[in-house]
Amino acid sequence: MGRFGFSFVGAAFLAALFLPNLWWAWRARPAGYDATGEPRALVILERGGQVLTTAAALLFADTNLRAWSAWSWWLVAATAALGAYLACWIRYGRSDRTEADFYRPLGPVPVPLATLPVAAFVLLGVYGRLLPLVAATLLLGVGHIGIHLHHVRDLDTAPDGERASPRRGDRTGPAGRCLIAATVSSGTSLPRVVPVESDDRSVGIACRSACQQVR
Repeated sequence: MGRFGFSFVGAAFLAALFLPNLWWAWRARPAGYDATGEPRALVILERGGQVLTTAAALLFADTNLRAWSAWSWWLVAATAALGAYLACWIRYGRSDRTEADFYRPLGPVPVPLATLPVAAFVLLGVYGRLLPLVAATLLLGVGHIGIHLHHVRDLDTAPDGERASPRRGDRTGPAGRCLIAATVSSGTSLPRVVPVESDDRSVGIACRSACQQVR
């Protein structure tokens, strides 16, 4: 079932998992991202899986480095999956950071920012012959990957006007800050653009249309 002790490899894997997510939560969320409609059952599975996976990765020493053998290829595979995960974060950081960019597949791998870390920790659990880590990660995967796929379905079924997220620095997109074109009494009939903040998606779409007319 596992040998209790601190895992340096598990700690390194968790750092690689958490640091990009902290950056995302702090300053890189896609415009218009909304978690309120996520299925409650998937959220519960995700949260429980996060706690159990973190505990299993840190508190069992079975995943630490040991003498090379054929079994060590499982650790190589886990590290490769984690590397691909970090590469997807770099790709997202260099993109326009829309929801479509966030959920963009990596070749045949759907929602790689959810799928790849789950694969990495399952492979790490296999390397350590650590059933608690494998089970906890699979629980996490059901919730985490399920939530990402839920958002992808929402994007696929959203009207075109709502699906497009603004580029970074573009304040004319739906749901968020926008620019509304308005005619201002200033001795001239020419309209000018006035900055207005709104969190209403319909207002965001309307102001985008107005700005296009002004241009």
